[in-house]
Amino acid sequence: MKTRILGVIVCVTLLMAVTSPIVTPAAQTPGDVRLGTIQPPNDLDPQLAQNSTEALLVEQIFLGLTGLDENGNPIPELAQSWDVSDDGLVWTFTLRPEVQWVGADRRLIRNVDSRDVGFSFDRAREFGNFNGLIDAVELVDDFTVMIILGQSYPELATLLAVAPAAKIVPLDLVLEAGDEWTSPGVIWGDGPYLLADRAGPSVTLEANPFWEGERTNEVSAVQVEYVEDPRESLRRFVNGEFDLIELYPDFREIVGQDPGFERLVRDIPGTQINLFNQSLFARRVGIGHSYLVKEYLLPVYSPFFGLGRIHLWRFNNQPPEVQIADNVRVLNGETLGALLSLNEQGMLTFDRQTPQLSLIQPGDILVGDSTLTVGNDAAPYGFLLRAVNFFPDGGRFIVETIPAFLDEAVIQGSLAQPIGIDFNNIYDIPPVSSLPQSERFATVAYKPPYASLEIEIDRVLYDEDGDETNTTDDQVRVEGKVTVEPGAGMQVTLDIRNNRLQSMRFTNNLKQSAELKVYSQVKLADLQKVVTIKRFIFAPQTFLIGWVPVVITPEISVVAGINGSISVDISTGIKQTSTITAGAEYRNGNWNRVLEIGDLHVSPWEMTLKQTASARAFAGPELAVTIYGVAGPYGRIQGYFTLKVDPAASPWWIVKGGIGGEVGFKAQVLSVIDLRFKQPFDIYGPETLGEADKIIPTATFMPTKPPPSTPPKVTNACTSIWWPLRCWPWWLWVIAVLLALFILGKIFG
Repeated sequence: MKTRILGVIVCVTLLMAVTSPIVTPAAQTPGDVRLGTIQPPNDLDPQLAQNSTEALLVEQIFLGLTGLDENGNPIPELAQSWDVSDDGLVWTFTLRPEVQWVGADRRLIRNVDSRDVGFSFDRAREFGNFNGLIDAVELVDDFTVMIILGQSYPELATLLAVAPAAKIVPLDLVLEAGDEWTSPGVIWGDGPYLLADRAGPSVTLEANPFWEGERTNEVSAVQVEYVEDPRESLRRFVNGEFDLIELYPDFREIVGQDPGFERLVRDIPGTQINLFNQSLFARRVGIGHSYLVKEYLLPVYSPFFGLGRIHLWRFNNQPPEVQIADNVRVLNGETLGALLSLNEQGMLTFDRQTPQLSLIQPGDILVGDSTLTVGNDAAPYGFLLRAVNFFPDGGRFIVETIPAFLDEAVIQGSLAQPIGIDFNNIYDIPPVSSLPQSERFATVAYKPPYASLEIEIDRVLYDEDGDETNTTDDQVRVEGKVTVEPGAGMQVTLDIRNNRLQSMRFTNNLKQSAELKVYSQVKLADLQKVVTIKRFIFAPQTFLIGWVPVVITPEISVVAGINGSISVDISTGIKQTSTITAGAEYRNGNWNRVLEIGDLHVSPWEMTLKQTASARAFAGPELAVTIYGVAGPYGRIQGYFTLKVDPAASPWWIVKGGIGGEVGFKAQVLSVIDLRFKQPFDIYGPETLGEADKIIPTATFMPTKPPPSTPPKVTNACTSIWWPLRCWPWWLWVIAVLLALFILGKIFG
């Protein structure tokens, strides 16, 4: 046999390792695995395998003399051992005698023997593979063969493990069936899986029931399907039709820009094999593989085929701590930077279609994180929306959406975060992106002059003639101030299981004080008025459930109001301070109040009561959060007083004061139908502050702003004989007349 000397350089970078589990979606019941590929499975003949899909299938159906361990080292497979001659030209392989061919009807045919090995390598050389490397194959006995090389090649055992052309095929079947020997119902196999069906671009493998090798999984069947359009393959992956898909290199770059997909990408470095002939291996130079894999599937990878032996695949059956829906798309910085506006109808307008936007499908849940959009006020509080339609509009790209719920995006997960309040990062007026640019307010940070936040109250609740400036004697007005001390904040905790809210708890922590006085100069039978004195928006804060950002924005409002009947010349109020933790907890479909009370103090503040009245006035801070800009939980602490004035009763007036509150959920960011609620409650009191037969200490009558002055009233009483003139006696009038005549005489005389 003529020996040709070839320079053969084989540089194999091997990585066969089980991927670390990333616990998120619930593990699928072990059984079928569905794989979407980027190459069509044209032929299952090892000598004709031209792409990664064909190489993968051949690897599962047929054994080679050697295999590779997880470190890339050659190990026995069909051969149980081998020896190499001193000159490295003769390799002697001893076969395992127990390996048998299994027919398409799942019957044992016969043992795999040395005749199959010799036939397979002769056939390989006829197809142009191994020419110049393997000169001959000699059969020693039924289970021993010698491979004779044309030159020493120490990496032969590794090459035989990774080359599809080195797989052993059944001699008699190939000779008898001819070109049809790989057809369903005809083909034999000796690997861990057998061909079950083949229809168009789809091939189905089933586990070999007679396989005696290591099997670390319960994968009973593998369906491999070629999908030409990568976006269609991605859509089917998201919809659960595929457990893993192969990615084109350029499409892998696009997919990698989506945080939800990037975490599912498994990259396998390409193997470089250089030969001086035009064999299969020369066409594989530098080919790498990338796959998108569901988190419950833990396949083994090889750098040459991309996917390793499926019989070593396994499922992650550990209970997941966090599960995120497959259709959640967290928009990246590039995409959010292209966002021009988000209007009240939920229409997102982008200045272009970014690579990530090209992946969006109807029904996807879009999550916007405001921390990625610094300087872009299109969505300052983030968003959670479901895409329903999208289309180009000139050079722009439009996405039409509807509201989405957090427990649709999160299948399973929890959040437990304190929401702090930073008085140095507070906005007096929130940015409003829905207004025209010329009407928007600047988001200038509000720097309080002191460590605490003080809000003055001076508001007209009612003005009879509607002129609050020129006429002030026909008004009902509230005055005072509310102070919130440092350390204010909220605690938000929620737990979602199986797309259903299991529990939620929120509390607000406030050390606050309030002074409130009501002045009335009109009589009203029924006044119902609540006003927001001031509203402050704090910087949004982003927290994570798994890899999904939850954007929470704290805010403080000061609310004052009155309800009831009042009369003329009423001036009364209270001062109060408190340190309170108040909130509510949702569990098992029910709400329960949470209340922890610290220091409390309530005292009266000037009382002037003359006519019949019955009213309640209140003022205090409300601490709330929005979730993705949608109003969420809130807690309100209010000092209040009630007054009852009835001159016919005894006591004829009584004033009571206390501290009350209200917790609630303003809008629906979770899909629980009955989540919206409000629950008022009394924290302290009402305690009697004064009544008709009690003397109020003067020290408590110190308003920060005096009540409006009233003109003095005329009285009919005579306080002396000198004034007024109508009170003079007759003799005083006589003296006055004589004195006047004397003066006139002197002047004109």
